[in-house]
Amino acid sequence: MERIQSTQESKDGCHSVDTFASVMGPEHPGHVRLYGRGVTKTLLKGQKGNLGSSLDADERMQQKIEEMEERMQQRMHEKLNEQKDAMEQNITMNGITRLQRLNPDLRLDPDMLRFSARSPVDVSSAQQAVVQLNSQPSAGSNTQVQWSRSRNE
Repeated sequence: MERIQSTQESKDGCHSVDTFASVMGPEHPGHVRLYGRGVTKTLLKGQKGNLGSSLDADERMQQKIEEMEERMQQRMHEKLNEQKDAMEQNITMNGITRLQRLNPDLRLDPDMLRFSARSPVDVSSAQQAVVQLNSQPSAGSNTQVQWSRSRNE
C-alpha cells in the first residue's frame, strides 16, 4: 500500500504505468490484458478475420430476400391474371344474358360460351362475335329499331 501511495505522489507519467503494473502484474508475452485467461493476440485477430464470413452470410441473405421478392411478385402477377380472366368471363356472360333478355330469339355461337385459357386473338374474336350479335337485329328487335327511327325522323 505504501508503494502505491508513493507512486501517486510523483507526477511523472512513468510512475503511473508502474502503478498499473504493480496492481495487474507484469506483462506476459503473447497474452492480452483485461481479456481473461487463454486469450491471445492471434485469437483476437482471428475474430476480426471472421467479418468476411458474416459479410458472405449477409450477401446470401440479401440474395434469398431478392429471390423471395421475385417469387412473390410472380405469384401476384398470376393472381392478377386470374382475376382479370374471371372478370372478363363475368362481363361476357352478363353481356350475353342481357342480349338474350332483349332478344329471346337470339342464337348463340357455342364457341362464345367456352371459357378457358385464351390468347389475346381469341379474346378479340369473341368480342367481334358479340359485336356481330349486336349488329344482327332479329324480328323482335327489328321492329324496335324501325320504331325508334320513325320517331327520330
